Amino acid sequence: RVCQAMILPPYHRGGHGSMMLHSLHAYAQSTCGANSTALPMSTLEILEVNVEDPAPAFVALRDSVDYQRFVALCSSTPTLDVSIDVAVSEKDSGSDNALNLRYLNDYDVTNKEYFLPVSEIQLATVARALKITKRQAQIVHEVYKLARVEQWKRYQQTLTGKDTSNNGK
Repeated sequence: RVCQAMILPPYHRGGHGSMMLHSLHAYAQSTCGANSTALPMSTLEILEVNVEDPAPAFVALRDSVDYQRFVALCSSTPTLDVSIDVAVSEKDSGSDNALNLRYLNDYDVTNKEYFLPVSEIQLATVARALKITKRQAQIVHEVYKLARVEQWKRYQQTLTGKDTSNNGK
């Protein structure tokens, strides 16, 4: 649990907060299981990284970092069918432990089913893989869907030749 993070004013907007969160998540990922070589808590497994009462700027930073990590997870294979072991214990072994991201491409952004909520099982699996809360997994999915809608809108603009941005005045 992250309680506080402080970056001194002269170092704001320098990427230090993002780098700190990426390092924290890398450490959390390195503590998976008993065979970990991480120091000094290698006997404990970090289940998730969460933030206690974050400031609005930190919420935006966390959302951005979690989204970057989610996109990296999605792009680790071109078919969005990532099979990685995210088991939290031996009793949880089975097909639910394989992270399958194919559902992200089940519907086109023009289809109303695209905007249906992500299932609890899919949220829990992504949350375990990224070591974030289920609420953060939901936020990451929403940002991902919004990014795909924006990408689709830009594509449609190129087809029609219209520029609706402020630059095309």
